[in-house]
Amino acid sequence: MEIITTYFANLRKAPQDFVQVSIARSYPTNIHLQECSELAPTSQLLCDYRNELVTWEEYVERYTRETLRLLNPHEFVLSIFERFGPKVLFACWEGRNKNCHRHVAREWFSPFVKTREL
Repeated sequence: MEIITTYFANLRKAPQDFVQVSIARSYPTNIHLQECSELAPTSQLLCDYRNELVTWEEYVERYTRETLRLLNPHEFVLSIFERFGPKVLFACWEGRNKNCHRHVAREWFSPFVKTREL
């Protein structure tokens, strides 16, 4: 079992045997993805970050408090594999070297599953 993370523009490089799942509040309409809204940041947090009302450090703290702390990471991983199968690819908007909630989420669930960034 494995979870890969990446960004939407990089999905063309994704292994074909992985189920592609959006963890963003929205995703490109020209691709078919499953959805995992549990990991999406709140609309307010995204708005605050885009409008530079919070720093990246504050964003991480709020994302952890508002989203991740509502979930048990081990139970979450088990539920993901039940929903999508043993090979899952989580995708969102931000590029590889950009600040993004998927990096925070991956670090949060990585003690319970093999994971990597594509």
